Amino acid sequence: MPPGLAPSKAGESRTASLLFVGIPRATEYTGHLPVSSTEVVERFYRDFGLDDGEPEYTSDLQAGSMTGQRYILDIEAGDEQCFSGTLTGSLISSLPISVSGLRDQWSAYLLDRALGKARPLGVFESQAWATVPMRGEADLFIGHPIIADNESVHIQCTQSGDSAWTLEVHNPTDEVARVTIRKNPRFDLLANSTFSRETLDIPAGSSVFRAL
Repeated sequence: MPPGLAPSKAGESRTASLLFVGIPRATEYTGHLPVSSTEVVERFYRDFGLDDGEPEYTSDLQAGSMTGQRYILDIEAGDEQCFSGTLTGSLISSLPISVSGLRDQWSAYLLDRALGKARPLGVFESQAWATVPMRGEADLFIGHPIIADNESVHIQCTQSGDSAWTLEVHNPTDEVARVTIRKNPRFDLLANSTFSRETLDIPAGSSVFRAL
């Protein structure tokens, strides 16, 4: 902490964030790393923009807005309820990504378009977190594959086969909930689904199920 920011009077306090960087031992999988541990740390420092410079990757966003790149790539999901875009670069370590503005009670996924595979992510306090290796180009989606116009409902979207998905929309309230659900056009794995959107009237405490 710079001396000018350090507490200097009784009762003053400051909060500091610490980042611990581990140095992996030499194996067949770490041959791409510098031999010197000092070089590893220095490259990490530069790659993730900790020197207050630009990080060693570029981004092309189609959905979401970037709010920070100092170690963590911070994205605000916005109206499309997702981050969708391409990241390009070669980093010494995996890139942590935080997508905020999501719904804790709706399913979220990380989709790697190059692999054609998605995995579920937890959402806590409106944020989803993912860590991705950066060894060239990463074409990604992070967010909700199914979105709704009623934030009170719970949405569980589950991959039940190679190209099969099931959907549960639950109404936890004490009244009938009218909700229009629709697939997120940025989530490529539902692109060929015949489901597009539907308006539902869900009784209190009940769920509606759909095959996508």
